[in-house]
Amino acid sequence: MSPRIVDKDKKRNEIALAAMRVFARKGARNTRMVDIAAEAEIGKGTIYEYFRNREEILGAAFSLVMAEMERKLGSALRELQSPEEKIKIMIRLSYETLSRFTADFLEIFVDFWSAGIRQREQNSNQTIDLKTIYETFRRQLASILKEGIEAGRFRRMDTTAVASAIMAIVDGLLLQLILDRRAFDDAVVVDQVVSMVLKGIETEIHNAGDMK
Repeated sequence: MSPRIVDKDKKRNEIALAAMRVFARKGARNTRMVDIAAEAEIGKGTIYEYFRNREEILGAAFSLVMAEMERKLGSALRELQSPEEKIKIMIRLSYETLSRFTADFLEIFVDFWSAGIRQREQNSNQTIDLKTIYETFRRQLASILKEGIEAGRFRRMDTTAVASAIMAIVDGLLLQLILDRRAFDDAVVVDQVVSMVLKGIETEIHNAGDMK
């Protein structure tokens, strides 16, 4: 009988998902490797074949969330032509993907942020590289804003500053969601944010056209 072939990447993801369930119940700092192994239904020793420590698992869990968001954004943006629609989808999909994830693992996002900041301050192994992730999304948003300016659809602006502000809005909504799951109606608030952002960046001609 031939030995069973294990898909290592799939197994890592399964362990990361199991870890998120434990993190959600106990908090990342109170979770031990043995707790994660039990949740994943594997032996304590087996878990070390995939991860050296809890921080690596936390990083893998964060990577799963970011990979899903990047996949959805990439797929959606390829189908769109106008910079307005691209900005809309960047805001909507970023928030919707993260908020859907936080419906089950809400408190983990605090652990993600704090772990990323702590690792950076301590110059330790960056299992959650927040700086690179924010830079990537900031550049992507700034590129779309520049595209709109060059097409005469968006007013002149500091594209990096505006991209940073848009990202801050999404982060702020998620923080409010963490503090109070019933703080607002998601559909209403995202519509308002999209409308507010577009009215702030579109040229007066396009804003006037929208008001007709």
